[in-house]
Amino acid sequence: AKVVGILTGLDYRTNAGAQPAPKEQQLTCLEAHLKLAKKSNMPVMISCPSTVGSFPSPSVLFVYPFTQDAESALSEAMFRLLPPEHKIHLSDCSTVDTVLKLRKRFTNLFVGTSCLSNASLC
Repeated sequence: AKVVGILTGLDYRTNAGAQPAPKEQQLTCLEAHLKLAKKSNMPVMISCPSTVGSFPSPSVLFVYPFTQDAESALSEAMFRLLPPEHKIHLSDCSTVDTVLKLRKRFTNLFVGTSCLSNASLC
């Protein structure tokens, strides 16, 4: 089998009884993956699952704080470790601001439909 890309991301969710790896460990792995993608010139597929909920009623959408923490950490690592022309596929991102900020920086950023459907909620 031939490796054609690197899959990585951050998942700070704690809902539904999930116990994700500690944030520091996730960030260390993300950074190692981004460095490897840059060194090997391989595309990187990045997932940053998040939760957008209704609070205090279904008519008011609320982005949980851990979503913003994960997306901020993800953006910072990408800006620091990847060149603007690197090929990136982003999925499971929930805030329009994050998608737009990354799109301005990275000329080869492709956004999955889960980003677009979640972002349209915010």
